[in-house]
Amino acid sequence: MRADLISDPPLAGSFTPRNGMLCAAIFSEDSNWYRAKVLKVHKDSDLIDVLFIDYGNQATVSSTGAAQLTPQFSSVPGAAAECQLAFIVPPEDEDWKEESLREVQMLTQTKLVMTVVGKNGSADLVSLTSN
Repeated sequence: MRADLISDPPLAGSFTPRNGMLCAAIFSEDSNWYRAKVLKVHKDSDLIDVLFIDYGNQATVSSTGAAQLTPQFSSVPGAAAECQLAFIVPPEDEDWKEESLREVQMLTQTKLVMTVVGKNGSADLVSLTSN
């Protein structure tokens, strides 16, 4: 699928994005096309917020860097799944937020096993354990 988007890129600027619409969007880090979902259309500019559905990252891109996704690519579900850590309550104290984030980043540098333990809306609640 990615090879097709690279070898035969969509015609940029040829469609009008709407919230919730699937599209192809250029990722600024490598200037390649990826499948995305429009999260927000900024009314006062040509910018749109997108979620890259196969990787899970978000970006703000120019609507000219987005294009209609062909039916063959829009019918395949995204590879990324929304997850939330179960049993974690984010700290309210600003000092603890940075320290907590550093700790989670450190812990996720090793191989972990993810177990789905529940649902919160559309997101899977997961626990992470080391081998």
